[in-house]
Amino acid sequence: PGSELLFQLSKRLKVSMDYFFEDTEVSSLENIDKFKELSKKFLDEREYESLHYIYELEKSKRARLSAKDQIYLDWIDTLVQFCYLNHQTGAVAKLEK
Repeated sequence: PGSELLFQLSKRLKVSMDYFFEDTEVSSLENIDKFKELSKKFLDEREYESLHYIYELEKSKRARLSAKDQIYLDWIDTLVQFCYLNHQTGAVAKLEK
C-alpha cells in the first residue's frame, strides 16, 4: 500500500507508522498478561496510585489489544476513576453503559 494509506491506517489505529515496518512481531498478549498480574496485585493491596500509573502506560497500546482486553482496560479505568480520582458519578455511569 501507498504511504498515504499507511498514514491513514496508522492514524485510525492510533499507532505510529513504524508499526507497519517493524521486523519483529509484538506480543500484545504477553504485555496485557503482565499488566493484569500487576493490576491484580495493586488492587489486592489497594495501591490505586500505582494502578493509575500502569493504566496510563498500558492504555496507549489499546489499539493492538483484543476486545476482551480492551474491556479489561475499561474496567481498570473505571476503578481508577472511582477509587483514586474520586470521580464516583462518572465511574458508575461508565459501568452502566
